[in-house]
Amino acid sequence: MKKRIVKITKVKKAKKRKNRYHIYIDEEYKFSCSGEFLAEKRLLKDSEISREELEVLLNDLYWDDTRDYLVNIIARKDYTERELRTKLIERKTPDDIIDRAMEYLKDRQFIDEKRFLSDYLAYLRKKGKYSRREIEQKVFKKGFSKDVMENIKSLLADYTSSTVIENLMEKQIKRNREKEKIFSYLLRKGFDYEEIKKVWKQLNKEKK
Repeated sequence: MKKRIVKITKVKKAKKRKNRYHIYIDEEYKFSCSGEFLAEKRLLKDSEISREELEVLLNDLYWDDTRDYLVNIIARKDYTERELRTKLIERKTPDDIIDRAMEYLKDRQFIDEKRFLSDYLAYLRKKGKYSRREIEQKVFKKGFSKDVMENIKSLLADYTSSTVIENLMEKQIKRNREKEKIFSYLLRKGFDYEEIKKVWKQLNKEKK
């Protein structure tokens, strides 16, 4: 069976993005790629390739772009595997590329959910404004894997809310809010009523 042949008719350097090139097949724009990909695949003007080779080329390009995208975003902040999968789904990335990308990141320890959970909990605790319930809700929304989530109880074992309640309560008092409204606000945030009452008594005792 005779192979269907296409021709690279133009290789054009991108104006706005450095190290980026636009590839035209049979006079029509087909895709963009990095200079490294261009050199590796020997994409030269007037060279000919089969349509089957072009499909393989586009698949390789898709993988390279997906990998580079992920490495770029996780260099700025941590993500759980579920968050990364969601981002790729929103980019309409094929399932096989998504699975390959997750394995690639795990093999290189770019995804380390145990460390991420520990760091994220430390960050939330340092904020000094969340109840234990709020912290657990925020962690749940991140989509940590089930085995990692099993560590949350031990990591929050020493978490005490009294200091947080006191700080929030003092801010509410400075805003001249009534006791009932302060209690309602703290209860909505998930703090224990008895602990709220205890901190309130302590604060008012110290003011006398």
